[in-house]
Amino acid sequence: MARLPDRIGELAKGFVCLRLTRMEDLPPSLWQFDYDMSLAIFFMNADGTLYGRYGSRNGGLKEAERLLSLSSLEKAMARALEIHRGYPANRDSLKDKQSSPLVWKDYPEAWKVLETTSASIRRGGASLCLHCHTYWESIQKKVQKKDEPLPAEFLWGYPLPENIGLRIDTADGTRVKSTISGSPAEGAGIQPGDDIEEVSGQPILSLADIQWALWRAPTSTTLQLGVRRGDAKMTVAIPLSGRWKKTDISWRESSKKMLPALQGALRGRFGFPSLHELEPEEREKLGIPDGALALRLRTSGIARTGLQGGDVVVALDGSSERMSDLQFLMALWEGYPPGAEVPVTILRGGERLTVTLIRN
Repeated sequence: MARLPDRIGELAKGFVCLRLTRMEDLPPSLWQFDYDMSLAIFFMNADGTLYGRYGSRNGGLKEAERLLSLSSLEKAMARALEIHRGYPANRDSLKDKQSSPLVWKDYPEAWKVLETTSASIRRGGASLCLHCHTYWESIQKKVQKKDEPLPAEFLWGYPLPENIGLRIDTADGTRVKSTISGSPAEGAGIQPGDDIEEVSGQPILSLADIQWALWRAPTSTTLQLGVRRGDAKMTVAIPLSGRWKKTDISWRESSKKMLPALQGALRGRFGFPSLHELEPEEREKLGIPDGALALRLRTSGIARTGLQGGDVVVALDGSSERMSDLQFLMALWEGYPPGAEVPVTILRGGERLTVTLIRN
């Protein structure tokens, strides 16, 4: 951000710009964002009122900037300044932009760990750096119960608009590029070119603001979207229920600490061992395409399944879609109720076999 493009540079004159690179001295009740991101920008009033956020991510290092653009940042800055010009008359519309203690109100021990983690880092000396994702890992560890999955609000963080059927133009940040066929958004009448100006009464500056509102929304709800279509403004109601928040978390740094606990829980439910993805040369040797499932089972923890160490899982319930170990485990955990019979196809000694797992 040292060299600002002309238009962004002009807009930046309306802000007092601060760059924060360390988390240990920041109050977590104020800085609430997706802790697995590489970049988070806050537009705030000096009294601590949050106008909005900028910064989204949905992939590993190679895709870390896929949802970012200078043009969408420029538009978010202009929208923030517009909100600032209307402040404090518009204060009530901003009250849900942040809250304490977030959706963790039912988990006071998780909220407390944010403060204690920060304090322990400070005691360790200035040379230590508290990574943003460390906060999230600490919270997950605190609320994780033995042999149980994390509560949904800790598992599916900051769902993208695609989860409800909205594809947002990354060059704009709030404009609908297209809708997904058969999705709740399409069914509600959202159209390409619509501008999402509000979600649940909150003014929207960017894709990150939409994600925040979706994360805070109840699982079963009717989402109210304030939409501008040309010169007309309207409210569109989108009914939501079920597992619409579910998303890929395998790229998240914080999920790496979750995997061992999840593997342990699944071993209890399925008698299932740990597993890992095949290397490219192993795939080639076995004739498994790059886009197909290929997970090798380790020798430990196998019981009552008919599986053996060294087996290669190539299909789950008939689907050979490629998944990481965490994605595979989550598909087993989330997709099948207790008592369900789950067919798993394996390669063993060059032979293709199907083994049935039973969900306890």
